Amino acid sequence: MSHNTGNLQINLDVAKRLDIVCRKGDSFELTLEVTDADGNDIDFSLYSGMKFQVREAEEDTGTPILEFAYPSEFVTTTVGKVTIKKTAALMAAAEAGLFIYDFQLTDANSKTVTWFYGLFTINDDISI
Repeated sequence: MSHNTGNLQINLDVAKRLDIVCRKGDSFELTLEVTDADGNDIDFSLYSGMKFQVREAEEDTGTPILEFAYPSEFVTTTVGKVTIKKTAALMAAAEAGLFIYDFQLTDANSKTVTWFYGLFTINDDISI
């Protein structure tokens, strides 16, 4: 007789991988349309903070390659959509290369959840 002890797993990691490619010196504007598990639009006005950081590696704890300032570089005027922006001048100051990023939201109860993560590629620009 065999006994199957069965392993149970609870996955609290809701983050989805989304790789991003952009160009140094170009305006950065990324609009994400986000729904919950039931297909309902997310109300971004319920969040007290958003963090989008680009780093060289997961273990990197220094200054990010790029960091998007909350709330000035996040636009949430429509339920279900968030637009993350950075000017061409600020993107020109970023170094070109292959990096990683994540996008976190914090609610009014200080609960922080990573929603997106992935590779962040900044292609070099020719025009100066």
